[in-house]
Amino acid sequence: MFQVHDRTRRRLAFTAFLLLAVLPTVSLLAFGLARKLPGHVRREAARLGTHLGLDVSISGLGHPRPGVILYRGLRLADPETGQILLECERLEARFRKAPDGESRSGRELVVTAGQTSVDADGLDSLRGLLDRVLRRQTGWPETDVRATVTAVRSCGFSRSCPPEGGTTNSLAGSAKPWSLTDVEGRIRTFSAGASAELRFRLAGTQRPEAVLVRLARNREVRPPANEFTIDTGAVAVPCELLALGLTGLEGLGAESRFRGSLRASESAGGYRGELAGQLLGVDLEALTGERVGHLLTGTAELSIESARFGEGRVVDAVGTLCA
Repeated sequence: MFQVHDRTRRRLAFTAFLLLAVLPTVSLLAFGLARKLPGHVRREAARLGTHLGLDVSISGLGHPRPGVILYRGLRLADPETGQILLECERLEARFRKAPDGESRSGRELVVTAGQTSVDADGLDSLRGLLDRVLRRQTGWPETDVRATVTAVRSCGFSRSCPPEGGTTNSLAGSAKPWSLTDVEGRIRTFSAGASAELRFRLAGTQRPEAVLVRLARNREVRPPANEFTIDTGAVAVPCELLALGLTGLEGLGAESRFRGSLRASESAGGYRGELAGQLLGVDLEALTGERVGHLLTGTAELSIESARFGEGRVVDAVGTLCA
C-alpha cells in the first residue's frame, strides 16, 4: 500500500469533482439551454422540411419526456407557392420499438396530434406527400408510422378558419367544410411494398362505424403499381375528401358524396376493380363538361348494385340512375 501526499489527494479529489459533478452539470445545462434557443427550432423545422419535401415552420419545440418531441404551432406549406397545407397547434412524436414482426425496421414513429386544419384546396400537394411516402422517397423510408388525431377539419387559410363548432361560407373551389373525429392512421413498409391506412368518423353523423381508406404500393409487379380500398359502411362521405387519396372523384361536383365500397388496382391500361354503393349529389354539368355534345345540368343519384371497370371503361354494371 503506497502513501499519497495530502496535496496530491486534494488535487485528485478536485479533479474527480470536476469530471463527475461539475462537467456533467454544465453539459446538461448547456444542452438544455441550446434546446431553448431560436436556432434549435429553426434547425428542427429545416430537418422536417428536408424529410417531407415541404416548407415547415414551428412556433415552439419542447421535450416533455426522454425521447419525446412536442411541436407547437406546426405548419406545412407548399415549397413553390407558399400555400399553407396543414396547421396543427400541438403534435407529439416519439420513436418506439415496434411489436415483433410488425415493422421491417424494428421501430415505429408514434404521432399524437390535437386539432388539425388542412386546406381543402391543397389536397393535391398532400396527396403527393403520401405518394412519396409509399414510394419510400421521404427521410424515413423504412420507418412505420402510427398516428392519432383528435379532430381534422378543412379550412381555407386564405381566409380565417371558423372557431371549433362554428360555421363558414363555402371555400373557394371546394365544397362545404368537413370535419373528422377519431382519426387513426398507419403507414407500414414491407419488402414487397408499403401501405397507408386511415380510419375516421365524420363529425355530426350518428353512425358508430369508421370509414376506411387504404392505399398500397405493390412492388412485386413490374412496374410497381398502386392499389386502393375505400369502405364507408353506411356513411355518405364527401367525394372531395376521398379525393385526397383518389384522383378523379373531385370531378363529380362539390356536393357529391359516396357511400359503399370501392376496390381497384393499377394496371398497364389504367385502374381496374369493383364498385358497389351509391353516388349522391353528382353534378351532371361538372361530370360531363365537354365530354358529350349536349349540356347536362342538375344533380343525379346513382345506385350501383355491382360494377366492374378496367382499362378506362366500365366492363359491366347493374344499378339505377335518378336525375
